[in-house]
Amino acid sequence: MAALDLSGRAVAPTADERKAEFDPARHSRRPLSEVIRERDELTAKTGNYYGITELWLRDSDPLKYERFYARIRSAVLSAREVARYVAASPGSREMGESLWGLCTAEGDTLALSVGFLSHTTALPTSIRYMAANGYDLNEGIRDADVFAVSDGRTGGVPHPGDFYGFVPIVVDGEIVAWAVGLNHIVDNGAPVAGSWATFSVDTFMDGLVLPPIKTGTNLKQASWWKAIWERRTRAATMNILDDKMRLAGMALIYKAVHEVIEEFGLDYYKRAIREIIEESRRMIVDNIRDLTVPGTYNGAAFRVVQ
Repeated sequence: MAALDLSGRAVAPTADERKAEFDPARHSRRPLSEVIRERDELTAKTGNYYGITELWLRDSDPLKYERFYARIRSAVLSAREVARYVAASPGSREMGESLWGLCTAEGDTLALSVGFLSHTTALPTSIRYMAANGYDLNEGIRDADVFAVSDGRTGGVPHPGDFYGFVPIVVDGEIVAWAVGLNHIVDNGAPVAGSWATFSVDTFMDGLVLPPIKTGTNLKQASWWKAIWERRTRAATMNILDDKMRLAGMALIYKAVHEVIEEFGLDYYKRAIREIIEESRRMIVDNIRDLTVPGTYNGAAFRVVQ
């Protein structure tokens, strides 16, 4: 709404006000839903990820290409090892039921630490839910925001005992990646102690279930977020420690990715991450063709026999 002077006439916005309104750090230049739709259409049309048919960055300078990915891979590995000793519950520090990673803007996995690898299937669900529901157009998705998710329906989380964190990485007004951190928390506030609501018959018995929700900005959680843990779970101290652990790891990844983009350039980054995923896709397809089609395979398994 335009400002009015004392006579009721509209006053033109100042240069600073116009700059703030179109500040690329505040909103993405393109809706995230459009970015995802472009990815889906190009992949479906060509059969290659994002329409990448030639890996020309890899082929033209393989050492630079490998150095680029090594930087990203080392970032997620170090995030796990450091964050667990910055702040973590004893369970997360000793058992290591956690995972840190880096996703593309569309939610596709780019690099992962060791840990809960199967949980990567949930990451696109959370990001695509935010895109489909206009998070970037309504409240805004800004660089270094902090999001939390524990819901299966809207976030793809296997059960409320797993908590996910997302930190968007925005460069020149474009979401280029998400730093991710997740772990199995000690208690989720369900009627039964522990993280599995074993006799839950409806959503009201699931415990602390959150759709993707913004809980902080500038790599810092909001003041009310601590109260949620204290009021909605029994093991608040442990859960708060794990929340700090997840954010610490994501902050390390966030910083590393900005440094990589500054060194290699945004154009190289965007092309390289797509080539890396396409190269990985081809390797998986080759392995399936070589090892599983056709064939008969034997394996050992165990089950309880009454």
